[in-house]
Amino acid sequence: MEKRVIDDKDSLSPPAEADRVNEIDKDVIVNVSQKDGENEEKKNVGLSPYLRVWRYFTPFDYALRVCGFLAACGAGAALPLMTIIFGHLVDDFNSWGIGASSSREMLDSISQNALYFLYLFIAKFCLVFINTFCFRITAIRATKALRQDFIRALIRQDIAYFDSCSPGTVATTISNNADVVENGLSEKVGVTFQGLAMLTSAFIVAFTQQWKLTLVTATTLPLAVIIVGITIVVDTRLEANILKAYATAGGLVEEAMATVRIVTAFDASKKLRKKYDSYLETAKEYGVKKGPILGVQYSTEFFAMYCAYALAWFYGVRLLLGGDLKSGGDVLTYASRSFFAR
Repeated sequence: MEKRVIDDKDSLSPPAEADRVNEIDKDVIVNVSQKDGENEEKKNVGLSPYLRVWRYFTPFDYALRVCGFLAACGAGAALPLMTIIFGHLVDDFNSWGIGASSSREMLDSISQNALYFLYLFIAKFCLVFINTFCFRITAIRATKALRQDFIRALIRQDIAYFDSCSPGTVATTISNNADVVENGLSEKVGVTFQGLAMLTSAFIVAFTQQWKLTLVTATTLPLAVIIVGITIVVDTRLEANILKAYATAGGLVEEAMATVRIVTAFDASKKLRKKYDSYLETAKEYGVKKGPILGVQYSTEFFAMYCAYALAWFYGVRLLLGGDLKSGGDVLTYASRSFFAR
């Protein structure tokens, strides 16, 4: 059976309607049929498919996303600042312990630093709320436009296209893929910007305070970046195969329910059930393969983090004894920053 992709070239609409079709309609991703059970062709990789979805944003959406971007950067930069306050708290206890300050001075300093913690918490709470709200609203609006564009491109197809694919595959595909697109445009973007801002601000503060200790602890970062990058690519491919298996299984169920009388008349329920179970078993196999991948990812990430902690304490004590660091609170501050750099 010939494999076809929904495109405006297949439209039988009048010329006036064809002229109204914009460029976005031509780029709608609808490829739900298979040829004699063979796998679909590899889709375009890279950022082009992701950036193509951004065409559904309006100027108002872009304004909201800019606000969300700024709020996410502010929320990410707030955490490294907390390590500085925490280091000052340690210095206050050390000063009181060696008799360099009185109990009253220690309590006043601790109260002031506690207020700084409160202010940072309130600021981070507000910034996270703003960036989550902005990215979430714009993602919902873009996903709605994507679904509508999908339907417009679908109803322009001739009857031969609907005879070439399973009845339920189209609905299952748009349902699953739209959810993935919405997550990729909303919370994932906010978390990514927060992480990048946290990493950047942590290194900026660290290099401006003590560049020697920062360089030593940063040696563990390339290992985490390389391993996490590789595992994310593999996990993404496995997730795509899982969604594909679920879409095929959902199409089989909807087709069987639509022709339930014929299925019952020919006693084909057992055969269809086995076929449906085979699709679920395929999805399960891909899901089981994700376990070791995620295990390698998280174990490498935490291994690099604790190695950074060990290096920070070891080399930080040497710098403290050599006079390059002023107090033990500075060592604790840099050790904590190695956590936020992850």
